[in-house]
Amino acid sequence: MTQPPQETNFPSPVALKIGKLLLEDIRTLIALKEYPIRDYPWTEVERITLTAQEKQQAAFIQSQLINEPTHLLNEATIWARAIYPLLALAETDSIRAWAEITLNAQFPTFSISGIADGVLGKSVAGRLEAPYLVVVEAKRGIEAVDPIPQLYGELLMEREEVMGNRE
Repeated sequence: MTQPPQETNFPSPVALKIGKLLLEDIRTLIALKEYPIRDYPWTEVERITLTAQEKQQAAFIQSQLINEPTHLLNEATIWARAIYPLLALAETDSIRAWAEITLNAQFPTFSISGIADGVLGKSVAGRLEAPYLVVVEAKRGIEAVDPIPQLYGELLMEREEVMGNRE
C-alpha cells in the first residue's frame, strides 16, 4: 500500500506559463529593472557586413514577399517565407535556428515554461544548449495582449539556460 504524500511547511513553487504572464506576476517574483530602448551595435544596420552569398540569400527572401500582402498572410506562411529563412541565414558552426522550442526554467521560488516560436541558439550534438535569440509572436487585433511580460519570461528562461541557477 502506498503512503499518502507527506505535507511540508514549504510553499510549493509558483508555476508560470509564458503565454499567460502578467507584469504583476513577474514583479512579485523578481526585482524587475526596465530601461529605455536605445541603439546597440547590432541594431546599427550600416555596420553589418554581408558576404555576397548572404546578400543573395537576403535578396531572395525579400523577393518572395515584395508583392505579397503580408498583413493578410497567416503565421505559418510568414514563418516559412521570411522568419525561419532569416534565422537560418544567421546560423554558424555551433549556432543553429530552431522553431517551436519548449523552454523551461526552474528558480528557487518559481518555475516558468512555454514555447518559443523560434530560437537562435548554441547547438551541441543536435540539441539546443543555450538560446541566444528568442522570437515570439505578438498577437494583433482581438487576440492582442501586452507582449512585454511574455518577452520578460523568455529572457528569464534564457538567463537560466545560459547562466544556470546560481541564486
